[in-house]
Amino acid sequence: MENKILDAAGFDVWQAQYEADVAACEANEDYPFAGYTDLQQQIFDIVHAREGVSVLDLGCGTGKMAARLLEAGHPVTAADFSDNMLAAAQKGFIGATDMADYLVKKGIPFRSAYKISGEIVARCIREDKVLETLSIDTYKEYSELFKEDPDVTLCDSPYCTFCNRYRHKK
Repeated sequence: MENKILDAAGFDVWQAQYEADVAACEANEDYPFAGYTDLQQQIFDIVHAREGVSVLDLGCGTGKMAARLLEAGHPVTAADFSDNMLAAAQKGFIGATDMADYLVKKGIPFRSAYKISGEIVARCIREDKVLETLSIDTYKEYSELFKEDPDVTLCDSPYCTFCNRYRHKK
Protein backbone atom coordinates (compact mmCIF):
# COMPACT_ATOMS: atom_id res chain seq x y z
CA MET A 1 0.00 0.00 0.00
CA GLU A 2 1.35 3.41 -0.96
CA ASN A 3 1.50 6.24 1.54
CA LYS A 4 -0.95 8.63 -0.10
CA ILE A 5 -4.25 10.26 0.71
CA LEU A 6 -7.21 8.74 -1.11
CA ASP A 7 -10.41 10.38 -2.25
CA ALA A 8 -13.83 8.67 -2.08
CA ALA A 9 -13.18 6.76 -5.32
CA GLY A 10 -9.85 5.53 -3.95
CA PHE A 11 -11.51 4.30 -0.76
CA ASP A 12 -14.22 2.62 -2.85
CA VAL A 13 -11.51 0.61 -4.60
CA TRP A 14 -9.58 -0.03 -1.36
CA GLN A 15 -12.63 -1.29 0.55
CA ALA A 16 -12.29 -4.89 -0.65
CA GLN A 17 -8.71 -5.09 0.67
CA TYR A 18 -9.05 -2.60 3.55
CA GLU A 19 -9.38 -5.00 6.49
CA ALA A 20 -6.50 -7.16 5.23
CA ASP A 21 -4.30 -4.07 4.79
CA VAL A 22 -5.16 -2.85 8.28
CA ALA A 23 -4.25 -6.26 9.75
CA ALA A 24 -0.97 -6.45 7.78
CA CYS A 25 0.08 -2.91 8.74
CA GLU A 26 -0.82 -3.56 12.36
CA ALA A 27 1.15 -6.82 12.44
CA ASN A 28 4.21 -5.23 10.80
CA GLU A 29 3.87 -1.90 12.64
CA ASP A 30 3.70 -0.14 9.27
CA TYR A 31 2.12 3.17 8.29
CA PRO A 32 -0.72 4.08 8.53
CA PHE A 33 -2.09 1.47 10.94
CA ALA A 34 0.78 0.82 13.37
CA GLY A 35 -0.78 0.77 16.83
CA TYR A 36 -4.30 0.84 15.38
CA THR A 37 -5.69 -1.88 17.65
CA ASP A 38 -4.41 -0.10 20.75
CA LEU A 39 -5.84 3.20 19.52
CA GLN A 40 -9.22 1.59 18.80
CA GLN A 41 -9.24 0.10 22.31
CA GLN A 42 -8.40 3.47 23.86
CA ILE A 43 -11.22 5.15 21.94
CA PHE A 44 -13.64 2.39 22.96
CA ASP A 45 -12.59 2.67 26.63
CA ILE A 46 -13.03 6.47 26.66
CA VAL A 47 -16.48 6.27 25.05
CA HIS A 48 -17.66 3.26 27.02
CA ALA A 49 -16.67 4.90 30.34
CA ARG A 50 -19.58 7.29 29.72
CA GLU A 51 -22.68 5.10 29.94
CA GLY A 52 -25.13 5.52 27.07
CA VAL A 53 -23.18 8.33 25.39
CA SER A 54 -24.09 8.71 21.72
CA VAL A 55 -21.37 8.67 19.07
CA LEU A 56 -20.96 10.32 15.66
CA ASP A 57 -18.44 8.20 13.75
CA LEU A 58 -17.29 10.28 10.77
CA GLY A 59 -15.15 8.27 8.38
CA CYS A 60 -16.51 5.03 9.82
CA GLY A 61 -14.77 2.89 7.19
CA THR A 62 -16.06 -0.66 7.35
CA GLY A 63 -17.90 0.11 10.59
CA LYS A 64 -16.00 -2.10 13.03
CA MET A 65 -15.84 0.53 15.79
CA ALA A 66 -19.46 1.55 15.19
CA ALA A 67 -20.60 -2.07 15.47
CA ARG A 68 -18.58 -2.61 18.63
CA LEU A 69 -20.02 0.51 20.27
CA LEU A 70 -23.55 -0.44 19.20
CA GLU A 71 -23.13 -3.89 20.70
CA ALA A 72 -21.98 -2.22 23.93
CA GLY A 73 -25.22 -0.22 24.01
CA HIS A 74 -24.15 3.16 22.62
CA PRO A 75 -26.27 4.96 20.03
CA VAL A 76 -24.04 5.44 16.96
CA THR A 77 -24.51 7.47 13.80
CA ALA A 78 -21.87 6.56 11.26
CA ALA A 79 -20.95 8.17 7.94
CA ASP A 80 -18.28 7.77 5.31
CA PHE A 81 -17.63 9.51 1.99
CA SER A 82 -16.91 6.17 0.31
CA ASP A 83 -20.05 4.37 -0.82
CA ASN A 84 -18.27 1.00 -0.69
CA MET A 85 -16.98 1.58 2.84
CA LEU A 86 -20.45 2.65 3.92
CA ALA A 87 -21.97 -0.45 2.30
CA ALA A 88 -19.50 -2.60 4.26
CA ALA A 89 -20.39 -0.70 7.43
CA GLN A 90 -24.09 -1.28 6.85
CA LYS A 91 -23.36 -4.98 6.88
CA GLY A 92 -21.68 -4.22 10.19
CA PHE A 93 -24.98 -3.05 11.72
CA ILE A 94 -24.78 0.67 11.08
CA GLY A 95 -28.62 0.61 10.82
CA ALA A 96 -28.98 -0.41 14.46
CA THR A 97 -29.18 3.24 15.54
CA ASP A 98 -32.04 3.86 13.12
CA MET A 99 -33.77 0.74 14.45
CA ALA A 100 -33.46 2.04 18.02
CA ASP A 101 -34.74 5.48 16.96
CA TYR A 102 -37.74 3.75 15.37
CA LEU A 103 -38.53 2.13 18.72
CA VAL A 104 -38.16 5.45 20.54
CA LYS A 105 -40.65 7.00 18.10
CA LYS A 106 -43.00 4.11 18.94
CA GLY A 107 -42.80 5.02 22.64
CA ILE A 108 -40.04 2.83 24.08
CA PRO A 109 -37.71 4.75 26.44
CA PHE A 110 -34.40 5.77 24.88
CA ARG A 111 -32.12 3.46 26.90
CA SER A 112 -34.48 0.50 26.51
CA ALA A 113 -34.67 0.99 22.75
CA TYR A 114 -30.89 1.03 22.42
CA LYS A 115 -30.62 -2.04 24.66
CA ILE A 116 -33.05 -3.90 22.37
CA SER A 117 -31.09 -2.75 19.33
CA GLY A 118 -27.83 -3.97 20.90
CA GLU A 119 -29.40 -7.34 21.72
CA ILE A 120 -30.53 -7.77 18.12
CA VAL A 121 -27.05 -6.84 16.84
CA ALA A 122 -25.47 -9.31 19.29
CA ARG A 123 -27.80 -12.03 18.00
CA CYS A 124 -26.84 -11.23 14.41
CA ILE A 125 -23.17 -11.48 15.31
CA ARG A 126 -23.70 -14.83 17.09
CA GLU A 127 -25.71 -16.21 14.16
CA ASP A 128 -23.54 -14.62 11.42
CA LYS A 129 -26.45 -12.60 10.03
CA VAL A 130 -27.16 -8.96 9.21
CA LEU A 131 -30.18 -6.90 10.19
CA GLU A 132 -31.65 -7.06 6.70
CA THR A 133 -31.86 -10.86 6.78
CA LEU A 134 -33.89 -11.12 9.98
CA SER A 135 -37.60 -11.81 9.63
CA ILE A 136 -40.18 -9.50 11.16
CA ASP A 137 -41.03 -12.35 13.56
CA THR A 138 -37.44 -12.28 14.82
CA TYR A 139 -37.69 -8.54 15.45
CA LYS A 140 -40.98 -9.11 17.29
CA GLU A 141 -39.19 -11.47 19.68
CA TYR A 142 -37.59 -8.30 21.04
CA SER A 143 -40.56 -5.92 20.75
CA GLU A 144 -44.12 -6.23 19.49
CA LEU A 145 -43.79 -2.64 18.25
CA PHE A 146 -41.90 -3.82 15.18
CA LYS A 147 -44.29 -4.01 12.22
CA GLU A 148 -43.95 -4.57 8.54
CA ASP A 149 -45.59 -1.45 7.17
CA PRO A 150 -44.18 -0.48 3.76
CA ASP A 151 -46.39 2.60 3.57
CA VAL A 152 -44.59 4.24 6.49
CA THR A 153 -41.21 5.89 6.00
CA LEU A 154 -39.29 5.62 9.24
CA CYS A 155 -36.58 8.11 8.34
CA ASP A 156 -35.19 10.04 5.42
CA SER A 157 -31.71 8.50 5.41
CA PRO A 158 -30.86 6.62 2.20
CA TYR A 159 -28.31 4.67 4.28
CA CYS A 160 -30.73 3.41 6.92
CA THR A 161 -30.56 -0.35 6.53
CA PHE A 162 -33.54 -0.97 8.78
CA CYS A 163 -35.81 1.48 6.97
CA ASN A 164 -34.61 0.54 3.49
CA ARG A 165 -35.40 -3.11 4.23
CA TYR A 166 -39.06 -2.15 4.36
CA ARG A 167 -39.02 0.66 1.80
CA HIS A 168 -37.83 -1.68 -0.95
CA LYS A 169 -40.37 -4.43 -0.25
CA LYS A 170 -43.22 -2.54 -1.97
